[in-house]
Amino acid sequence: MARMDTWQELSALVEERLKAISPGERGVFTAGIAERLMSWHERLPTDEQAPFTVGLRPLLNSVWEGALGDSTAFSAVKRGVAEYMFSEYCHNDGQDGPDDADESAAAATLHAYLFGCHDFATWTSRRAVEAVDQHLAFLAEQEEDDLVPDSDEALTSELQRELRDLDLIANYSKDLRHSSMGLSIDTSIRLRVELRAPLSSRARVSENQEWPVARPDHGHDLTWPVLIRHLARGTGSTSAGSERRPGLGAIPVAAGSTRSRRGCPPWR
Repeated sequence: MARMDTWQELSALVEERLKAISPGERGVFTAGIAERLMSWHERLPTDEQAPFTVGLRPLLNSVWEGALGDSTAFSAVKRGVAEYMFSEYCHNDGQDGPDDADESAAAATLHAYLFGCHDFATWTSRRAVEAVDQHLAFLAEQEEDDLVPDSDEALTSELQRELRDLDLIANYSKDLRHSSMGLSIDTSIRLRVELRAPLSSRARVSENQEWPVARPDHGHDLTWPVLIRHLARGTGSTSAGSERRPGLGAIPVAAGSTRSRRGCPPWR
């Protein structure tokens, strides 16, 4: 197979692979992305965390249980998503309404597992890529050139991580194909150890270590989670062309972005 050189090609490859796998495998894939985004958010100082996002941790834990074969978790997941759907955070008021549910970790959690369809899995993959892109755009606005890695390299790293995750998940396709109907307790426990742990690990961002952001004048590297903490400090005002995200400061919205401006992300 020819080597994929651009992040756009890698994104297309992720989408193709998501089409080819079972709903159970897609559910685990989306749970992994939601976990990484949630974990990054939870490592922020308490006063910089978004209450709505961290409040979704119980839902995400239920998502994991369901994705790994506990059929009783479906009720908890369904209830958690329904509470969101009937809340003020799911709206069609555009930027005039609350944007709490549009924070990356929150949005990924709300879309993980429940349906296991290709569109939701692909959308979650794209949200992870978009989160990286938005963080880089914010750094560029801060005129901290030494902190800003190459955009193509950063997006490629995220998508390579997703492809490695799909490789790992494929090894468990026989079990995951039937996970929605429930798996034995022993199997669920084994999958929790062999899938949830590595898919949640920051170390899988590259082959052996976290993807670093070079900071040559400081004598050390700034890893991606620390980069997110740096971003979370934000500023006191939101510049034109930006939208306010809880805990992330002013984050520029890319021109031509297809992401919904509603409280509910696009349901295709």
